[in-house]
Amino acid sequence: MPRIATMFFLLAALATTPILRAEVTAISAHGFTSTHVHELALPPEEAWRLLTDGLPRWWDASHSYGGRAEGLSLEARPGGCLCEAMMDGGWVEHLRVVFIAPGRTLRLQGALGPLADMGLQGMMRWTLEPGEAGGSTFTSTYVVSGYLEDGFEGLAPAVDAVNGGHFERLQRVAAGAPAEG
Repeated sequence: MPRIATMFFLLAALATTPILRAEVTAISAHGFTSTHVHELALPPEEAWRLLTDGLPRWWDASHSYGGRAEGLSLEARPGGCLCEAMMDGGWVEHLRVVFIAPGRTLRLQGALGPLADMGLQGMMRWTLEPGEAGGSTFTSTYVVSGYLEDGFEGLAPAVDAVNGGHFERLQRVAAGAPAEG
């Protein structure tokens, strides 16, 4: 009987888990596409503020140059920057804002982390749509292209996993939980 109760509990938990899809949706000799979909427990206008103004609250500091999320910022304006100010006075531009539909879509251009050192290019699109129960559906699509001597088969899953970690943290913070799961 305890096994049946445990299985029932697990099925009930799965039934109430927000939608989550994360995958490398395309890969070729010239690049890859990674897509993540998360249900956020905030309406789109509040999710937009968390996504942009609240970036340091949900971005994983271990995937920054300075090792601290407080140095990260996102200026959601034309030509704005997802930048990082480091303790030693240095800084890095991770992504540049190239398209904004306030509260709905943000398109960012650039290569995150080591992708920039590899000479790759990237386009990341974040969209918010009304979701279930007054929340919102957040979708991130990151298209990376360029030349890699050994191809993208090994790199694509690693980039997908890092971005997935960021967006899982976003989902937790939107639900009022700590970023760490």
